[in-house]
Amino acid sequence: MKWLHQKLDDADYLKLAQNLPGHDVGSHTIVGRDLKAVMRQFEYLKKPFKGRLGRDEGDIRLPGDLNNLHNPANGIEDGEVRITELVPKVPSAW
Repeated sequence: MKWLHQKLDDADYLKLAQNLPGHDVGSHTIVGRDLKAVMRQFEYLKKPFKGRLGRDEGDIRLPGDLNNLHNPANGIEDGEVRITELVPKVPSAW
């Protein structure tokens, strides 16, 4: 979830990632309810990327105390984080 940490400041990210074990080694990572909700939205939004449906951006609603967060410089408006496709689309002629 590095992309999310880059958009949120440390204090706000820690509100979501309360139980995230950072760099611990193991086969399982347990995340809290709020971060799980963000991850679920991200998984849903990223599937149509890469030109499959012509979609290259979407919004993820932040839960809990972060639902009123507003930082347009980082792509956050009224508690919604804008995510965009970072991989350029390959023209269909290729």
